[in-house]
Amino acid sequence: MPDDLRQAVDDALTANASLKDVQAILADGGVKLSLQSISEYYKLHLLPRIWAAEDHNAAQLAKIKRGNVTKATHAAVLQTCYEVITRPGKKSAADLQRLYGMVLAGQKAQMEAQRLKLDIDKWQMMAAQALLDKATSPDVQAIVGGHESNESKLAKLRDLLFGPKKTITPEFVDVPAS
Repeated sequence: MPDDLRQAVDDALTANASLKDVQAILADGGVKLSLQSISEYYKLHLLPRIWAAEDHNAAQLAKIKRGNVTKATHAAVLQTCYEVITRPGKKSAADLQRLYGMVLAGQKAQMEAQRLKLDIDKWQMMAAQALLDKATSPDVQAIVGGHESNESKLAKLRDLLFGPKKTITPEFVDVPAS
């Protein structure tokens, strides 16, 4: 069988084409084979390669730490899960459970990141609202409407809006000589 025809058959079988579709591809290439022969070819030649690829994927996924799932890793795990589940052949419960655990860990990490972003947005809104409340208070309006110099107004507004200045004195600690 020519290499290009063999590759077309392999691609069709890997893509879960029916045996009749593969038989039609072979017929277009001038090769007549029974459905039984095509099935035997799949079982003896393609299935072991698919299993080897699944074993390789499982070994790679086993190296990934469960709590350290990035967005790219999560996408790769989802793709691998899909491939493992949709391909015929052996599937161990432990591998599927590990894959599912990684999917859940990735989703949890994404949800935590989203929650943190929402919390930061909420805190920023609360700080802005508190500053706006102070800025529209009668005390601030009295300072702004006063007849003092701008420097004097700014000094009073700073104290009123942001609190009095705090001087911070650094404290040095003696480090033992090593």
